[in-house]
Amino acid sequence: MIPEELHKQGNEGEKAEKIVFDLLKSFGEQRNEPMFVVHSYNFKERISEVKSNFVSSKKWNIGEHDFVLVHRQVGFVFLQVKASVKTAKTYAKAQKQIDKDRDAMKFYLEEVGIPKHEISKTVVDKLFSRFPGFVVMPNCPRPDSSVSTHADGIFQEDCASVEAFARWWDRSIARSDHGQKEELFNLLVTR
Repeated sequence: MIPEELHKQGNEGEKAEKIVFDLLKSFGEQRNEPMFVVHSYNFKERISEVKSNFVSSKKWNIGEHDFVLVHRQVGFVFLQVKASVKTAKTYAKAQKQIDKDRDAMKFYLEEVGIPKHEISKTVVDKLFSRFPGFVVMPNCPRPDSSVSTHADGIFQEDCASVEAFARWWDRSIARSDHGQKEELFNLLVTR
């Protein structure tokens, strides 16, 4: 876990993140998962240079990763935590944040993280399109599946215990196509 401990628990958002932090830490330790978890990392990545009429400006992707799991077999898993007890607008907003998370990490690796001769830009693009992102709502019961399309959600039932989370993980996280993902993991660990 990076950081190793999480002490802040002031507002509802911080309390929800603490639930997820403790859950991930216990899950990783109990199952000996080959991963490390980065919590609350601020990013600011220049994603492009915009040029028009001889004027150049930078376009930035700015935000905060709630949780990024870097797993030896799975690759990256992005988690956005929301304290809300209802899914409505909160869920869609979190999904947009996950897209920003994915883009920020991809651009970081393209710019400074991994030399082009080690993994090509095409391979990085392909990998990142498959890395999963999930909205975590530890205070919200799972919406009725007959009217909901929140398959990429982690809800109150999934956060109730390490065992419940492990069942969610086994059901939701695919462990296929490990080759390039493990290579990416090894490169990140050595940096």
